[in-house]
Order: sequence, then C-alpha cells, then structure tokens
Amino acid sequence: RVRVGALYALTQRGVHGTVSWVLLNQLKPLISVPELAPFVVRALGDMGIDQVTHKGVGPVQAQWFEAPLRSEDPRTRLEAIIGAARQGKKEIAPVIAESLGHVDPVIAHTAFRALALLGASEPCFSILDHRGAAPEQKKGASFALMRMHQSDVVEGLLQRLSQSQENLEQTYLLAALCRLVHREAPWNGDSWGTRPDTRGPYYQLETWGASERILAALQRFLQHASGDQAAWLVAEMNRNRIQSDAALDKILDLALAGEAAVGQVVSQLSGLEDIPAKAIPLLIQVAQASESTAMESAQAVESLMKVPSAQVLPAALQALTRLETESGARKAQEMARRSFLTAKQLESWYESLESWAAKEPASPSSSWAQAGLLALADRKDLSPETSQSVKNLIDVAWQDPVRRVVMMRMAASQRNHVLDARIRAALQDPNEEVSRQARQSARRLRIEALEEDTSPRVDGLSVKETLQQVVRTQGDVTLGEAVFLRASCQMCHTVSQEQDPKGPYLGNIANTYRREDLAKAILMPGDTIAQGFATHVIELDDGEEVTGFVVQESGDQVILRDVLSQAHTLDKEKILSRKVLETSMMPEGLMASFSIREMASLLDYLEQLAP
Repeated sequence: RVRVGALYALTQRGVHGTVSWVLLNQLKPLISVPELAPFVVRALGDMGIDQVTHKGVGPVQAQWFEAPLRSEDPRTRLEAIIGAARQGKKEIAPVIAESLGHVDPVIAHTAFRALALLGASEPCFSILDHRGAAPEQKKGASFALMRMHQSDVVEGLLQRLSQSQENLEQTYLLAALCRLVHREAPWNGDSWGTRPDTRGPYYQLETWGASERILAALQRFLQHASGDQAAWLVAEMNRNRIQSDAALDKILDLALAGEAAVGQVVSQLSGLEDIPAKAIPLLIQVAQASESTAMESAQAVESLMKVPSAQVLPAALQALTRLETESGARKAQEMARRSFLTAKQLESWYESLESWAAKEPASPSSSWAQAGLLALADRKDLSPETSQSVKNLIDVAWQDPVRRVVMMRMAASQRNHVLDARIRAALQDPNEEVSRQARQSARRLRIEALEEDTSPRVDGLSVKETLQQVVRTQGDVTLGEAVFLRASCQMCHTVSQEQDPKGPYLGNIANTYRREDLAKAILMPGDTIAQGFATHVIELDDGEEVTGFVVQESGDQVILRDVLSQAHTLDKEKILSRKVLETSMMPEGLMASFSIREMASLLDYLEQLAP
C-alpha cells in the first residue's frame, strides 16, 4: 500500500505532457513487478493526458502495454486496456482485440469499448472474417463496430452482409448496422429534466451520411429473409428505434402466412400507437386462442384497445376472462387490466360495454364490461354528456340485484371508489347475497360506516384549527388508504417504486416531513413545491396552452402531465414559449369534504409507507 501511494504521488506530475517523459523511463521497469503492475499501467494511462485531451496521443510507447494486455492477472489486463485507449494507441488495437469475448465480462466489455473509442475497425473485421473465432469474440467485435460511425466501417459491414450465408454471422452484421443507422446528436444545452428519455441507444437520435445506405440494405435483406430472421430483424430495428412501415408489413405477412412466430409479431405491435388494419384479425385471433401464452394475450389486449372500432371488444373481454384464471401470470394480468381500464377508446364504447354487461350479468366477460363502465365513471376528464350517460347506465344497472353484486365485486377488485356510498348503503340490503358482497367489498375498499365518525369536517375549520386537530388525532391506516384513493391522490402520486412514475413519490414522504408539515403541505400545497414538479405552462404554435409538470424530456420532445393526470407529448419545435409558475399543480381544498379523522387517517397511511 505504501509503495502504491508513493507511485501515484510521483506519477501525478506526469499528467502534464511537458514533464511526463522524465518519469517514463523510471516507470518502465516496474511494469514487470507483479504486485505493482496494475497500478503502474494505470499510471501510464494518465501520462501526458493533457495532450490526449487536445486531440493528440499520449507519450507512452504502445509496446509498453503489450505484455500487460496479455497478462493472466485480470486487474493488470483491464488496466492495460483502459490505459492503451486513454493514450490513443490505435496500433496496439490487435492485442486489445484478443480480450474480446474474455471469460471475465468486465474485461470483455472494456475491450470492445476501448476498440470503439480508438476507432480500430481492422482487428474487429479480422475476427469476424476468421472462421475459427468463437461466437463471443465475434459478438464483441460487432459490439465495437456498431459504435464506430465511420464510412469504411459501414462499407465493410455491408460488403460482408452481401457475401454471408450463415445466420449467426448475419446476426452480428445486422445488429451492428441497426445501431449505426443513428448517432447521438450534438447536445443543444437543454436540461435532461428529472425524467430523461432512457430508451436508448442514444438520447437524441440523428441520422448521418451513411444512414440511407444502411436503411436500404436492411430493407433489401428483409425482403428475402425467412420468417424467424425477419422477426428478429424487425425486433432489432424497433429496439434501435428505426421506424419502417415496410418492415412491419413484412413481418405481418409472414405471421399471417404462418411463417413467423406470432408471439414476436404481437410483441412488436403492442409497442405501436397506431395499429395497422391488416393486423387486427391476427390480434383478435391471438386474444381468443386458448393456446396463446398469458403475455401474448395481454399484448393482444394492449393493441386491441388502441383500435377505434368497438368490434374488437368481445375479443378483448375474452382474453381478460381467460387471463383471470391463469396462475403465475400476474405481470400479464396487470398489463391487460391496465390497458383495458385506462384505454381512451372506452369513452366511445360505453354503449357497447353496457350491452355486454347486461347480456349475461353474472358471466366473467360481462363482469369485465361492467368494470369498464365503472372505470369510465371514475374518470375526471369525460365530456359532460358522456359522464352523464355513464352515470345513468350505472343508476339503472344498480336496480338489478345480480348486477349490483357484480358491480360491487368488480369495484372492489379494481380498487374503484365510485360506488362507495352505494356499497355502504347496501350493507343493510335485504337481499342476503347483495349484503354479503357489500360487506366483502367494504372490507376490501376500507369503507367505514359514516355514523362511526363524529369528528368535524375540515371545511368547517380554519387551517390552524385543522392542523392542531389532525396532528393529535389518531386515525386508521386502512381508512387512510381509502381516503387516499377517494381524494384521487393516486392520479398524480405513487406510493410504490414498482408503479409507473407520476408526480412526487410519496412512499418515503414521512422521512422528509414531520406530521404537522405533511398536513400543512396537503392543506396549502402551493407553499412547498417538490423539486422537479414545478408547474410548467407551454404555449404551442397553434395557440394551444398546456399546463402541467414535466414527466419526461428528450432532445426533441417534452411530456407534461396535467391536473387530470393526462399526459401530453409536445414537439419542442412547436413550442412558442415556456414558463414556470410559482403555484402548485395540486389544488387547495382537497380535504374540504373529509373529516378530521379521515385526514388524520391519511397522514397515518402516508407515515406507515416510509421504510
């Protein structure tokens, strides 16, 4: 340890190119000392680093790295790869390439990144051309090449693709070409925001001189590819965010002809916003087929719920019903449930939902149709006409005891509080089946009888009086969860790291705020605004004005979530002005209709969430 400290104390002077040559001859003998080798090689990588910064190369001779690059000691080899790359020693790249596919994943990863940094394509192509090279070596070579945006690299990949007959070799070449279609655009100075675009492989895509040639080659290959090859290539293109209608048409045709795996096609379709008309029959088939996997069914539902026509509703309901009975398919069940209940299309399907719900009220598919109506009734952004129509349908359905039971069961299973008052009243229903379901739903939804709460309502007290009372009042955690949902807090907040991010995360809020401060933040949200959730007002070039907080920001788009929890994706080029308000998105008066005990219960619930 003392020797290493002395070594670095000495070599710190060598980071300046003007004096590094004085130290180099003193360091060279130490490379052969096993216990010092990795530290010496690391120091060599720093020699004259100011020269490298100014687009030069370092003063260390390339051959000094040769022995360490072949060392059996993994630390020495790793430091040698890093040092050679930092010194810009492209001539030693063939020796670095020997570590591609190394059994140590850190060494293998660092090797291909170093080769990419050096722009050393020749040793990578040599490995791809060598028939005896191991698959992991070829994979590493392709990883390096796909990071070199050079015309000669593209030319070499295209030439080999045109001559290759082996699927595995074609896979390496195509993967490299897909990643080379785009490159990282120059940073324009914009902040990434608190929720940057993490899809990859670049933050902000930009085409370059070779992009059109690569795309044309990919299209040609796709035209003649087999089913499995075409499915893989389309997936790879999507992974690299390459938009291609021809690629989607190709894979759809193969799937419809039975020449491509349907699961792969459904997976690709689920990521699209606009579903092609020719894909709808395939999606309906997958949704209805008993042999479809749980994930295929869920992805089919996700895609079908983007189709404007209600003709796809029966297939979606059938898939939801089958998924409900699947064991070990929680992720797929949640995906399908969320896709169905939050779909924008439900707003124009409410009459179809009612028809299905009333058809055979006790059947599973009718139950899901009823759940769709309840989800619509819980939405805050429906048009007044649609909202009233849905309310009327539920009012009529409630008169039927069978549908009353179904609605309460589905409301409980979906944590929907639209029927809370009715469920509370149904506890005394003379129909035994109805009252039994009411008791079960009331327990699940944490509905408490009104007569048990004698505390005053918040809207009848001043802020000071409310704070004094809720701080000293003992509430109930389960009731607090119900209050959280009834106040629609979940529209803008999450309480679990597993939930998709929305507004400020509340899972650990009690670690930041004392009980009184937390109560004050709820009553007067404008006093303290969480970092990253300031209210933005954006004016677009068409005159539209959007207000909300930034959910995600990329180089060319910004996504805002408004007070109704609706996401708005805005193109930056269409933004005329953008300003930040000092007021909070969270409105005051959220607790006005709740009692002191209910608000105290909400505080108890938030406090118990904190680890």
